[in-house]
Amino acid sequence: MFDGSAPFEGKSLNTEALTGPKLQSDVLDIFVKFRKELVALVGDISQMYHQLVLRPEDRPLHRFLWQDMDLRKEPEVYEFLQFVFGGCYCPFCAQFTWQKHAQIHQETYPLAANAVEQHCYMDDLMPSLDSVKKAIETRRQLTEMSDKAGSHVRKWVSNFTEVLSDVPKEDRAAEVDLEKNKLPVTKTMGLSWNARGDEFLFYYSPPAEDFQYTKRNVLKKTATLFDPLGFLSPFVVKAKLFMQRTWLQALEWDDVLPPGHKEQWKSWFSELPLLEEVKIPRCLKDRNREVRSVSLHTFSDASEKAYSAAVYSRHEYEDGTITARLVASKTRLA
Repeated sequence: MFDGSAPFEGKSLNTEALTGPKLQSDVLDIFVKFRKELVALVGDISQMYHQLVLRPEDRPLHRFLWQDMDLRKEPEVYEFLQFVFGGCYCPFCAQFTWQKHAQIHQETYPLAANAVEQHCYMDDLMPSLDSVKKAIETRRQLTEMSDKAGSHVRKWVSNFTEVLSDVPKEDRAAEVDLEKNKLPVTKTMGLSWNARGDEFLFYYSPPAEDFQYTKRNVLKKTATLFDPLGFLSPFVVKAKLFMQRTWLQALEWDDVLPPGHKEQWKSWFSELPLLEEVKIPRCLKDRNREVRSVSLHTFSDASEKAYSAAVYSRHEYEDGTITARLVASKTRLA
């Protein structure tokens, strides 16, 4: 990671460069699509930024000095040839190149092009497919198409071993062991997914004993809960309310919280390990059942303190059974 915002005489690389428009899909959108079909497929575009070559006229703007830890030595001056992490324009350039490549090869690799357009967030690919056969073909197309771009998709994970059997061993996620029928718990854009059980999990630990209960620290700790679909909304909204109270008290960022506030936060943090008991099915429907109809049901409610909305997916099957699963929820404070 390089600091493209480091200023010199009031300017930095990032203040002078154009960031470009946002091209990647919304995180919530990617996750909802990931939950739609039975066969999940997760892959990682290897060293995405480093596959992009800087134009010769841009390389002098990407200089760096090197002394090899010898301060007596005159610094050597180098120029980057590839894009670097830290430039504000890199996400746009990488995403534009990847999407353009998919458009060029859309007729040859239609499944791969659709995965890039609909199921890609930066270097993470997360399509869900309605059959093992289509998942295998999608994975093959993505590999061939990315290789044509001088890139490579690797660290493949799926909830079906039949899909992974078609993946070269060196391209599977390191934790995958098909001989032992072992599938890993992996991070999908920051959310833990257990491929074996095909469910989302949550692992959080309370603060250490010497934790200082200041507004800055409790906010920082609370922000570690990554919950884009709102599975933990009933729990997280309490922290939002506690945080609102600290603002109403006009406390500074590094002031120690009053005893009453501190006890509330301690109690809330003590419940973090209990989140391990929360397990959310990844797919919105059941395996091996013919779906007759699907409907969405939205509920909303409000109080003097907060308001919320939750959306459920209801699947009715040909055998007459019904499942209802939470798609997503949102909360806001009054």
